[in-house]
Amino acid sequence: SDGVQTCALPISNSASVTIIVQDTTPPTVQITSGPAEGSTTNTRSVTIGWTGADNGTYPSNLLFSYRLDGGTASPYLNQFSNSFTGLVDGAHAVSVLAQDQHGNTSPTPAVRDFTVEATPPVISNVLATPGLQQCLITWMTDKPASAQIVYGTTTNYGSSTALNAQLVTSHS
Repeated sequence: SDGVQTCALPISNSASVTIIVQDTTPPTVQITSGPAEGSTTNTRSVTIGWTGADNGTYPSNLLFSYRLDGGTASPYLNQFSNSFTGLVDGAHAVSVLAQDQHGNTSPTPAVRDFTVEATPPVISNVLATPGLQQCLITWMTDKPASAQIVYGTTTNYGSSTALNAQLVTSHS
């Protein structure tokens, strides 16, 4: 519809008053779930959730259109989340617009920016320096990474060092 609602109110047997209300207020939209704003994820698939508010349309009746990285926008649908798969490493942005039952569209999209970093580091320069009671293992990675060594006397290993969560390129 065009945002115009009419209502006829009888005031006597032969007369009535018609009230015309035109909704020109656009809905708002906000992103409610997914990777945190500005965060980095190590997965190539993310789900972004959203909701909206409007002065004349229940939130459950709003329609939403979303787009990834400025690509083609989806049609307006009564859909409150979407999964984006096959994401490549790098920066990404999901933007969402809302539309109410009268065709008013939010003037500014809700945007969620995040980075995908799902390619594992390349390990190089592995060096084992044996000692009497221990062995020092050192290695390099092509990008900052955490480190943990899994070891044992058989190929089943069975032991591991504590995880060093510090992101570095030189490890020991």
